[in-house]
Amino acid sequence: MTPRRRTRPLLSGLVTLVALLVAAACGGDDGEGGAAGGTNAAPARRVTVVLDWTPNTNHSGVYLARSTGRYEEAGLDVEIVEPGQDGALSQIAAGNGEFGFSVAESILPARAQGVPVVSLAAVIAHNTSSLVAPADRGITRPADLQGKTYGGFGGELERALVEDLVRCDGGDPSTVRFVEVGNVDYRVGFDRGDFDFVWVFDGWDTIRLADIGGMDVTTIPFVEHTECIPDWYTPVIATNESLVSQDPELVRA
Repeated sequence: MTPRRRTRPLLSGLVTLVALLVAAACGGDDGEGGAAGGTNAAPARRVTVVLDWTPNTNHSGVYLARSTGRYEEAGLDVEIVEPGQDGALSQIAAGNGEFGFSVAESILPARAQGVPVVSLAAVIAHNTSSLVAPADRGITRPADLQGKTYGGFGGELERALVEDLVRCDGGDPSTVRFVEVGNVDYRVGFDRGDFDFVWVFDGWDTIRLADIGGMDVTTIPFVEHTECIPDWYTPVIATNESLVSQDPELVRA
């Protein structure tokens, strides 16, 4: 299947949702958490959920559950916080939050290194990751990535996935250049020519670049190339192994 081209705002409903999420995050915790049922109810259990980024469409479920009282019904007083420099997994492993958003491609290597984190649930039924590039880079299929520069976090999985996509589409993966850029403004990096394409979540970064920023981009959705790469769950909700064993009732709640 051919990549999708995105130009001007197409997902007005999602853009509105993003604005609502940011407004909710800026408002912080309303301090009204507590178990339903009046004065005789047990005190609400304070729980911290660590996001994996600034509030965006991937996080809409936790904000909706809090605003509609679902957490209160379960006896939970939920605080939603941003991850800081160390990231959500580090915060969870250190005991600074009970639950957090993460991705399978981070949890697997973390566990291999002995970090006590586990995935509890998928946030979305299918992988919403894509490779995105400015339309003027001429990237219309995975084979077009050969000879181009990928900007990422330097992970082995990133390299393997990009190379598999290129190879599967008949291109030469050895010609793809990989540069480590970390958390940068992709729009700025594209404009400076630091890289030609990056790995993003379509439900946020592509919206931010194309529908909000008005940038003309093309995307290669991973879910459209499952003959070459797996369709794994990401993002996911993660927690510390010790919480699962020591407080299974909270995990189920």
